[in-house]
Amino acid sequence: MQFMVLLKADAKFEAGAPPDDKALAALGKYNRESIDSGIMLSGRGLQPSSQGVRVKFSAGKPAIIDGPFTEAKEIVAGYWLIEVPSKEDAIAWVKQCPSMMGDEAEFEIRELGCTGGL
Repeated sequence: MQFMVLLKADAKFEAGAPPDDKALAALGKYNRESIDSGIMLSGRGLQPSSQGVRVKFSAGKPAIIDGPFTEAKEIVAGYWLIEVPSKEDAIAWVKQCPSMMGDEAEFEIRELGCTGGL
């Protein structure tokens, strides 16, 4: 089973503050071990929403909304694509993640669905 794991942003991330070196090293080790074990298929951090844009459709017409976006807790800071036997295994894998965002961090785990014709 494949899952997308989304790391939610916090105010420090949205302000563009980089994680400290110790946190980055711990996460790098976690990522390397996950890749070597075959769990992690892909993963990247994202730039703050101030550098992003949204395309919103209303009545079938696109509108462009430039970042930053106001609700930081709904902003995605990065992602992993993982392959594990079950949702429980995905949860267990995420629970082992070293925190880059201090004591408060939130991840969303979603199983990949249909390909939508891709």
